[in-house]
Amino acid sequence: MLDAPVSGSTPQAEAGTLVAFVGGDRDVYDACRPLFEAISNASFFMGPSGAGATMKLVVNDLLGVGMQALAEALTLGQRAGLDKDLLIDVLQQTSVLTVGQKTKLQNVRNNAYPVQFGLQLMWKDLLQRRATRAGAPGPAAGDGRAHQISTIAERREVDQDFSAVIRTMEELAGLALTQSEQRAADRAA
Repeated sequence: MLDAPVSGSTPQAEAGTLVAFVGGDRDVYDACRPLFEAISNASFFMGPSGAGATMKLVVNDLLGVGMQALAEALTLGQRAGLDKDLLIDVLQQTSVLTVGQKTKLQNVRNNAYPVQFGLQLMWKDLLQRRATRAGAPGPAAGDGRAHQISTIAERREVDQDFSAVIRTMEELAGLALTQSEQRAADRAA
């Protein structure tokens, strides 16, 4: 048996460009390598059973904190008076955002967060990060703001993409209608 979580979402799965993190017996991994080559552009043997899942938590730690940082930056820019669309246009031209973050800016522009990586899954991973016994502090992720905002967003918007933390930050800053306010406004229109 191997644990083999992957990094990537639907587009990467369809393109066969996932990255697999594998834990278990090395000989079993070597025997299964053709399977990993068929579904991913890279697979890494991380160590004994559970090591693949640990690597996935490391990756999702970065993903969650990065999305929280983007949410805070967008909120800062808007609260400081920058036009939201121009802010998004400029951020998409910078080298500081990942390709994934730039893609999620379209969600912000459309105020729609279709699920590619579910908010509840990110929340679970950040919670797992918090519970890990590795002894590594997590002031930004598991013990900090990313988990807190993810918790608020998850309770409001379970069926949304993890990037919906951006809308939650906008709501907390008074920049956007809450989901219930938006639904009420839509019904009134």
